[in-house]
Amino acid sequence: MPSVAYDGRSFSLALGNGAAVSGQGIWALRFDTADEKLKEDGIERRWRTEVVLARIAREPMAHLSLRLSVVTTTPGVPFGRTAPKLLRTLASEQGLVFDGVTDLENYGADLELLVQLLEQPERRPVILVAEDDAGRVTVNVDRLKNGAIGFAHVVRVPSVTARAFIREVGGRWAVFPGGIRIYYPGVDFSESQFRAHPFWSLASMPRESSDIRRFEQRLIYRLLAMSVNRTDIDDLAPSFGAVDAMLREAQLLAAARASEEAQAKAEAASTMQEKWAAQQEQLDTLHVEVSSLKGELQAVKERSREVVQDRDMAYDANEEYTAEIERLQGQLYGLGAKVRALEGKLLERGDATVQAVPIPSSFNELAGWAETYYPDRLVVLPKAARAAKKSVYDDVAHIYQCLMLLADEYVDYRRGEPGAQMKYQDACSHLRVEVTPVGAALDNRKYRDQFRTPYKSGYSEIDLHLSPAPGTSERGSYDPKRTYRIYFFWDEENEFVVVGSLPAHLTTSLTN
Repeated sequence: MPSVAYDGRSFSLALGNGAAVSGQGIWALRFDTADEKLKEDGIERRWRTEVVLARIAREPMAHLSLRLSVVTTTPGVPFGRTAPKLLRTLASEQGLVFDGVTDLENYGADLELLVQLLEQPERRPVILVAEDDAGRVTVNVDRLKNGAIGFAHVVRVPSVTARAFIREVGGRWAVFPGGIRIYYPGVDFSESQFRAHPFWSLASMPRESSDIRRFEQRLIYRLLAMSVNRTDIDDLAPSFGAVDAMLREAQLLAAARASEEAQAKAEAASTMQEKWAAQQEQLDTLHVEVSSLKGELQAVKERSREVVQDRDMAYDANEEYTAEIERLQGQLYGLGAKVRALEGKLLERGDATVQAVPIPSSFNELAGWAETYYPDRLVVLPKAARAAKKSVYDDVAHIYQCLMLLADEYVDYRRGEPGAQMKYQDACSHLRVEVTPVGAALDNRKYRDQFRTPYKSGYSEIDLHLSPAPGTSERGSYDPKRTYRIYFFWDEENEFVVVGSLPAHLTTSLTN
């Protein structure tokens, strides 16, 4: 965008592969930008930005919506999720108002305003970052604001306000000094759904700068995913094609009405001069209607061409890939994240004892069990859940115990928790298991595809497995009722275990 655009002056813009329409107080723009970084690798990818501006009667400000999407020819190429650059630029250069909040800085120090914002039914999520008693915060608040702009309100709260907030709404709903909490829409302090709004205490916050950046990015990704998956997204941020179709439909309707009115005038004319004038008016309106129809026909042809182009550019995600995306997105908003549930219980009941994780009697409950009790530690992919249901392995409880080892001791060990390595080794010894790389199977062209799985925006290799320890009778057995393997990989970004297959052996040169 040229600089004069942000000064409110007229400007022209070469859209390239783009289009613009306007009418009835609405202005819509769509343009595609090629990803030049990938061209040298032979990968064609483009980013599509769709902008809609609308003037609403009797409202002082225009309404703005933006959609950013990516279209690619090659599956599995990762991409960064971010707020559209145009949105960030408009917010900093021109000023944007979200949810009617015009001065967010005042909310941190004003308890009444803060509570009103949280109780507002239709709003963006709110991230409260509470200062500790020394006025410090763990995260970079400005970085969070910039990354989450348009997707969430980020409010820095002094410790004195945080303590007053605790007294106002109770410990279950509050954020303690030094902590962070996300309040999703639908807060009702009289209800008990406080665990739906995740909380991180000061003690659970990362300390290293690189870990802090990753933590901030995970928070932002939560909000971006929430925006994409709203069921009312087409109403909140209509696509360029939807606006174009609506304007053309309105134009056609107006032309048809004008033609009908001109015909009525011609039929009601009492003199030849009036009749001639009415017929001339009717002819003019018919020209307008024909012109509108031709424009609509051309727009339909153009839209059809674009759909074909998008179809050829986009790859078809298989059902498993789609199911995995939906499952991960649901997990991000899981109400029972183990860490946060424990903290909520501690806030509510002091040092109350945490209830033990139950062990189901069958694999039918596996996916729901993992999401309920280990949503931030253990992911069971749909392929693994289906394989488990078909399994004939006898000792179901043992497999669940192995999964609990991975979710508890192994995750703590990989996250570098103090003393976790010894606890992990003791747990492996107790269950008589070991965790090792899958080895040469990844390099075997005949079998390696079963060790790759759709995950997030690409594919991941299942490079680890939990198996019976050497010397155990199950170790050397190939009887599917007696022996087992849990194939998984470690998600470095989110720091949890992702299970790709269990409990049967995958086919390799050794098992075939």
